[in-house]
Amino acid sequence: MRRPSSHTLAASSPFIAREGAGARPILHLLVQCCAVELFQSQAVALAPLGARYRPEPSVERTLTGVIALSGTKGSGLMTLSLDDGVYELLPGTPSHGLRHDALRELTNQLAGRIKNRLLKFQAPFCLGLPSVVRQDARSAAVPAPETRGWVFRTLRGKVVVTLAGLDETILDYSSAIRVVQEDDLIAF
Repeated sequence: MRRPSSHTLAASSPFIAREGAGARPILHLLVQCCAVELFQSQAVALAPLGARYRPEPSVERTLTGVIALSGTKGSGLMTLSLDDGVYELLPGTPSHGLRHDALRELTNQLAGRIKNRLLKFQAPFCLGLPSVVRQDARSAAVPAPETRGWVFRTLRGKVVVTLAGLDETILDYSSAIRVVQEDDLIAF
């Protein structure tokens, strides 16, 4: 069987650039990498299922972590939702009452990782305080047209990340910027 050419693949996918090397948009890969790394640090295997501009709500995700990002190049909102079964995979398995805290912490860490990666693209952001909303409160708000969503799979359910208000046009890569990595030693 003949494999499709890269030109055919690029033309058939909305997430692959239609010109140039056929690479996926940077923001797409950046969010995917940050989410996979975060859950890997929690000993949870996370597999990307793909990106959607408006991910469908799920009855299994009752809580959503929300955090605001603001900077000179724009502002946005990031959300993180976990199926109820995913909490069982987290270290220490947070009880039902502590899921708010666990979700707030994961939301904050994911936003921090995204913020750190955006520094290389000359897009510094400040993070707001993470909060948790219930599914019914989140579904009452209509998502912005520029909302992007990423769906991931674990052994016990799905993880959904959304990002509203940020797009590729704010990114301008600079190799001169030195960003501290997770395992770097910082001497005081």
